[in-house]
Amino acid sequence: IMATLEATFTLPGIAGLILTVGMAVDANVLIFERIREERARGTVFKRALKTGYDKALSTIIDANLTTLITCVVLGYLGSEEIKGFAMTLGFGICTSMFTALFVTRLIFITLMDFGWLKDLKMLRLIGQPKIDWLALRTKFWPISLVLVLSGVALFALASVTDADKVYDIEFLGGTSVQIELADGVELDDEDVRRRVTSSDPDGPASAVIWLRQAADALEQAKVSEGDSRTQFVVTSSALTSGQIAALMQTKRRGATDALVDQLE
Repeated sequence: IMATLEATFTLPGIAGLILTVGMAVDANVLIFERIREERARGTVFKRALKTGYDKALSTIIDANLTTLITCVVLGYLGSEEIKGFAMTLGFGICTSMFTALFVTRLIFITLMDFGWLKDLKMLRLIGQPKIDWLALRTKFWPISLVLVLSGVALFALASVTDADKVYDIEFLGGTSVQIELADGVELDDEDVRRRVTSSDPDGPASAVIWLRQAADALEQAKVSEGDSRTQFVVTSSALTSGQIAALMQTKRRGATDALVDQLE
């Protein structure tokens, strides 16, 4: 699906993909555990297969639907990075739920109809546990408390001392831009970094130098009233209309369109 949409995987998208894999595994674990329980009761395999899927159906739909609602909310209210996470997770939930409930069941039924599958052997690495976990709660509580407090302390320390090196744009905010070079143009990472961040006036042209020059030119531009009270005209001899519109970009698209229409 992501390849069809020509989407680029970012760090939040990869996180959504990993969570999708985990939820897909969880759905299959639920199904196979129900099948194992039925086989342990002595139910024939064909009946156990049907009962296992039927018993796991409501649990899987409930868990995935709840997560899917969360994806819709995050996709509607979140930033661009959060929307990427929500879209990847949402697509993954829909496909994994479909494959877990219908595709795998169809494969099992087909194999049984052809006589290629007569039983499903499951490896049991751990037998029936006989540990009284509640009796050990007095030991687990202080251990958990120490680990939680240590994690919070390390998180706070890293946030205060050197947040820029610890956290990426997904945590600190900002803008991520993907640049596609023209045919025949080759630049390495250092060339791209220099053309974006260099402030040396004697060096090659860079985005930082252009923004400074453009800001000075915009400060000297003339502003006059337009045809209505909500429109105005910006006149500059050093900047084009597109450059002025980019420098004055607003979140309200209608205001930007009105500005571009009036630029000279």
